[in-house]
Amino acid sequence: MLPLRPAQPLLPGDGAAADNATIPGTYRLTGEQAGAEFLLWLPAGGASSGDLVVAYRSSINVLPERSQLSLRVNGELAGAFLLTSFANFTPVTLRTSALRPGLNRIQIDVAHHHRIFCGPEASFAVWTELLLPQSGVRVDTARIGVDAAGFLAAVSAQVASGAPIDIRAEGALDPQLLRHLASRLTGTLSATPDFRIVSTWTPQTGAPPKARITVLQGGTGRASIEQGGDGAVVLLLDPASGVELPLDALLPPIAASSDGNETILPAGALPRVQPGQETPFADLGLGDTTARGHYILHDMNFRLPDDWLILASQEARFTLLYGFADDLPAGSLMLVKVNGQTVRLLPLDRNGGSVQPPLEIGFAANLLHPGANRVSFEAILPGDPPDMPCAPLDDVTLTILGSSTLWTPPAPAMTRPDMRRPLARLTIDGVQVSGAMQLDQESRPSRQARSCYCPSPRCTSRPNRGQTAHPPC
Repeated sequence: MLPLRPAQPLLPGDGAAADNATIPGTYRLTGEQAGAEFLLWLPAGGASSGDLVVAYRSSINVLPERSQLSLRVNGELAGAFLLTSFANFTPVTLRTSALRPGLNRIQIDVAHHHRIFCGPEASFAVWTELLLPQSGVRVDTARIGVDAAGFLAAVSAQVASGAPIDIRAEGALDPQLLRHLASRLTGTLSATPDFRIVSTWTPQTGAPPKARITVLQGGTGRASIEQGGDGAVVLLLDPASGVELPLDALLPPIAASSDGNETILPAGALPRVQPGQETPFADLGLGDTTARGHYILHDMNFRLPDDWLILASQEARFTLLYGFADDLPAGSLMLVKVNGQTVRLLPLDRNGGSVQPPLEIGFAANLLHPGANRVSFEAILPGDPPDMPCAPLDDVTLTILGSSTLWTPPAPAMTRPDMRRPLARLTIDGVQVSGAMQLDQESRPSRQARSCYCPSPRCTSRPNRGQTAHPPC
């Protein structure tokens, strides 16, 4: 199985991560309307199957006759089905011709209706969980090509399963090479893999890996993709002093879709706001947006320059273009928030039915921070009545146009003396190694050495044990 994985990395505490789930790899979609984008890398032989599997289960509060899941592959509707599984994860297979070799974008949307109640509280009680390790495309291992697409597909599948990427090496490894590999894979996959450095002769335990990296000591300066004896797709590197490895052909810094027009931002990258200029919401990732439901939340994340800082009383402003349905329940409202602070409360229970005139919303610019910021639009509609199932919402509840703008005042370059700026600018290439680490059959690196050596704070290094040895590939 080449599984789906979220297009945006999940943070600890993220509701979509389903922290209370007992099965790893569970992704939760909560609310009357919810959706998420997933990525799926396919080798050339994997796109021809056309069968996309989705394993799901829903809350018992979901009304099955009126609740459904729909799925789009690269913008094309692949199918939809009613949500009828409440206890165990049930796999559903959808046939589609939209899959292609390389990167595929999978959009999954759910529409939930509560069995009994209606309102914001009921919206939090309806959800659908996706079991990502069992959702994706089933591909025979023999059909995963020994090429760049096959390696990226195998690495993506291993990252999605939660398993680390092994880097096999004998002897000292160049720290710069490790940082370079981590940076390339992070940019190409839009995800940060976990790495585990092991000796070439470390015995394999458990299921064989789908992909790994092997570093030789031949000094030829070559890089290639091979197939290991256990079936893994192997990135084989043989670095040489003063010779740059030809990684561009194998691991492009930024991956593009097969049509050559679409690129992926590195994991965690945010659009930037230029102070003193009007920036459309569409440029900040919030295009024309419509939603239905009794609780609606739209977040817009962006980044201001690291040396932008305002502590006085200057104002920033939105020019908001929005609309909402007519005859919404009394008490309906929308909160506009900047970094969690409410700056405007807008009633939605009067003068609806069309897009409203442009509304300027001024707010204290010092609510914004250098670096990452978040603006939220949170709509709350009471149930009418709250103790019965909601009536079907035929009209769009809320619309926010991507032509709305954000303006922030310019400011002289200024920073606070704290750790935010240096940490925000820290990349893998900025991590320095305090010393070389030798991996051999006689020594086990200390925990301190491992934490200094590995490019990811979560990676580990395992000593070799046992009697069975494996070849470098």
